Amino acid sequence: MRVLGNSYSVQASSSSSRPAAAAVRQQQPCQLSRQRVRLAAAGDAGAAASTKSINPFTAATITATSTPQPAASSAAAPERTEEWSACMQRLQDMGFAEQQAEQCVQRAFGWGAKARSYWRHEKSEQPADLQQLEASLQFLRQLGSGMTEEQLLKVVKAFPEVLGCDVQQQLQGNVDKLQKDWNLQGSVLTKAVLRQPAVLGYNLDCMGDCAGECNRCWARF
Repeated sequence: MRVLGNSYSVQASSSSSRPAAAAVRQQQPCQLSRQRVRLAAAGDAGAAASTKSINPFTAATITATSTPQPAASSAAAPERTEEWSACMQRLQDMGFAEQQAEQCVQRAFGWGAKARSYWRHEKSEQPADLQQLEASLQFLRQLGSGMTEEQLLKVVKAFPEVLGCDVQQQLQGNVDKLQKDWNLQGSVLTKAVLRQPAVLGYNLDCMGDCAGECNRCWARF
C-alpha cells in the first residue's frame, strides 16, 4: 500500500504540475511578445527623439542648399555705338590694346565702379563722345612745353578720366591754377603733370576741412 500510495502521490503530483507547466509555457510567449512590443516602442521613441534632435539642423541644411539664391544684378553695359567704337579705335591707334581702350572709354564717360567713385554725380554712364576725347588729347599735346605721344600715352593710362574732362572749365582751369599758385611753366609744368596726371581733374580745395572727396582734392598735390 505504501508503494501504491507513493505511486499514487507521484502520479497525483505529476498530474497537478502539468497545468502549471502549461500555464508557464502559455505565459512565456505572451511575456516575450510584450517584451518585444516594449523594446520596439522604446526603439521607435529613441528613433523619434533622434530624428527630432537632428531635424532642425537637417531642415536648415536642406533649406540653405535648396533655396535658390537671387542672381546678382549685373551692371549696365554701355551701348556699343559707332561713336563708342570710334573712341576705342582712336586709343588703339595711339598704342592701347583693345581691352585697355575699352576701360579708358568707360572711365572717361562714367561707366563702372571706378568711374562712379571718381565722377560721383557729375558724370554717370554717358554716351561716348569722340569730339570730347579728341579735344582732351589735343590739349595734352600742347600742355606746357608739349607732350610726345609716349608721354601722352602715359598720362591717359594713369588718368583715363582726363578724356572726359571739359577742356575749358576743368583742364585749362587747373593749368591756370598750377601756373598762378605754384608758378609752374613750360617743361616744369609738363613734368608736374606727368608725375601726377590726376591733378588735371582736381576740382576741390578743402583747405584742411575734409569734404570726403579726396580723389579730386588739391590737398593731394
